[in-house]
Amino acid sequence: SPVSDRTNVPDPNLFSHEKISAIVTSAVKSATAGLFTELAALRAQLTSEAESGIAEPSTSGEASRQVGRSHEAQAAPTRGSDSIQDRDQTTPSRAPSEDEPEAKQRVKRRQKREAQAESTEQAPTGSKETTQVDTDGPDPFEQSFRAVSAHHIATTLQEEMLAVGLTRDAKVYEIEPDVIRKKGENTICPRDQRRGAAYVDCLQSVDEAANASFMLSYTWGYKMGDITDTLLQYCKDYSTDPKRTYAWMCCFCINQNRVKETEAAGETV
Repeated sequence: SPVSDRTNVPDPNLFSHEKISAIVTSAVKSATAGLFTELAALRAQLTSEAESGIAEPSTSGEASRQVGRSHEAQAAPTRGSDSIQDRDQTTPSRAPSEDEPEAKQRVKRRQKREAQAESTEQAPTGSKETTQVDTDGPDPFEQSFRAVSAHHIATTLQEEMLAVGLTRDAKVYEIEPDVIRKKGENTICPRDQRRGAAYVDCLQSVDEAANASFMLSYTWGYKMGDITDTLLQYCKDYSTDPKRTYAWMCCFCINQNRVKETEAAGETV
């Protein structure tokens, strides 16, 4: 009814702007009163600590720094002396040869062999006694790559072939028994210290053998004359000295005496 509707209308003064503001302000003050108190106490504490730190002389910090510097000054020479002492105790004394590069050591060994070869060449020849080659511990690496010079192949080898009735047309497999293998049969091999050496191990002069310049690819069916002419032409084309041009060839550089021993034992080479 109209009367009941009028009774349910709220009083406009109950929610006036002033009353709402007053209620909100009171609620905010009540909620933040404790917070402001705590913040004020914290601020006072921090201010007091800061003022105390500024007022007190920084003797403790300076003393700490001085102590630190003192420890460092004492520790520095100690560490240095300890490290030097440790090195003296732990580092073994090295032989003079170990300070030299490996290549330099090889050169010295080669020079020693050349000197031995010169003395051998001056001694009387014709003896069939066993020959000892480089008794002063040959370098395995250097021994593995020793090769025959083009000069030796073109001169001495040709003379050795003629001495057994073979000409320049002889093939490699034809000169192997009486020239290549026979040359080293009474020589001690520098690799295993047994009688019977590779052809190249019988050559001591640097004009005859030294570390290989290259490896020659060929077959044992080639004529030695063709191989010789090819090597000499190579030296001419590349302006190299035949006495300092060394071709690694398996027939000369592999111990054919050991090959025959292996085959005789029924093993495959």
